[in-house]
This record gives sequence, structure tokens and C-alpha cells, in this order.
Amino acid sequence: MERGEPTNEATNAADAAGDEDEYIRLRVMGQACNEIHFKVKKSTTMLKLKKTYADRMGVSAGSLRFLFDGK
Repeated sequence: MERGEPTNEATNAADAAGDEDEYIRLRVMGQACNEIHFKVKKSTTMLKLKKTYADRMGVSAGSLRFLFDGK
């Protein structure tokens, strides 16, 4: 290995940090104060998130409303 060449560990750490920039972490809280955590790409639509949440909760996606900070 030559001087100035990045090690595999440094490269892997940089790749992992780059992957984290592509994702956001969301906490979805239901009326019964149950929480489901999602790690989604920034390009993921809210419709896809809503459908996934509805499937996990066993309810119709049409019966859900997402609020941001209670608004």
C-alpha cells in the first residue's frame, strides 16, 4: 500500500456515512401511542410510507391521516 492511499476501513466508513445521507429516520406514532420506526430514502413518497404503515397496522390506508408535529 502506498502512502496517501485510503485504507479499506476508511473507505467503508466513508461509504457508510454517504449511505446515511440518502436516508431519513421517521417515527410514526399511532393514536394508541404505539410507535413504528422507518428508515426510508429521501425519494420515498408519503403514499408508499402510508401503505406500508397501513399494512403493518392491519387497517385501510384510506383511513389514515399523517400529521407533522400534531398539525
